Amino acid sequence: MKLRHVLYIIPIILNSISIATAQSNTINFEDEYMKCYDDNFTDNGKALRGFIQQSEKVLSDANIFKGISGKSYQYFLNNSGRYTRIKYAKLGFVSFMLGQLGEGNFDIKKFKACTENLKKNEAYKSSKMYRVEEILKQIETAGNVQDITTQIAKELTLVDLESTCYRLQILNFLELHGSKNLKKPNENIMLSETELKDALKIHIKAQDEIIIQDKMVSFGELLQEVKTYVKKNMSNTIIALKVEENISKQFITAIKNQIGTVINTFRDELAMKKYQRSFNELSKNEQEEIQKTYPEKIVQTNF
Repeated sequence: MKLRHVLYIIPIILNSISIATAQSNTINFEDEYMKCYDDNFTDNGKALRGFIQQSEKVLSDANIFKGISGKSYQYFLNNSGRYTRIKYAKLGFVSFMLGQLGEGNFDIKKFKACTENLKKNEAYKSSKMYRVEEILKQIETAGNVQDITTQIAKELTLVDLESTCYRLQILNFLELHGSKNLKKPNENIMLSETELKDALKIHIKAQDEIIIQDKMVSFGELLQEVKTYVKKNMSNTIIALKVEENISKQFITAIKNQIGTVINTFRDELAMKKYQRSFNELSKNEQEEIQKTYPEKIVQTNF
């Protein structure tokens, strides 16, 4: 082979190697995002995938999904406006995650650090995952939910919709926004100075940032603080929640339900001691007597 031919071929070979190397170094953000979940679950994400399958079954049983294929997701995204009266909160992703946090099965701080690090990659803002997240954020100003889901359907292919990452995003989006009024009602209740002074004040700044007495606490620590407070204050119990605007209604409801579970534990203990039966087995009058000792007064307010 003549030298000039060799010199002509070498740049082509080097360019091919460069392209191959770039392709091998391309990050699959969807897989890496799910790895952030898996690495921070004690069961490597097995329960999370079980939750996704359970949610898909709920939607299939309600004839909202036609099976669980990517094609079924695509059809739903294009026709979500038909199903706005469905109570998507029943999907329960927020409650599922709070349960995992409470049992110490998920490290949310490491998960958040993992995803934040992933999104610092210079290629992230040109990725499909970034474009989907930006579309989902538009729900705050959208005229209706289908304005968003139709855009998602155009962005994601059938192959994309087989991805666990996008399925989880869609299910979580539905739970938070699928059937709610886009304008959040003002649910704050005014407490007197005395009530506020005696209340356990909980400031929910973000889903992974809960403040009690100027101290950030984990979800498990939050429930322990509630338990200590209720045991001490009994009939004078008042739980005051200050909630930032970016917190979803479903997350607030899930927090209230978990606090209510703590209070119900005390009610059950008193019921067994006083009537030798669980609280749910008591008559209406007996339950009212127990509730006087352990009221469930959980209010959203500003402090």
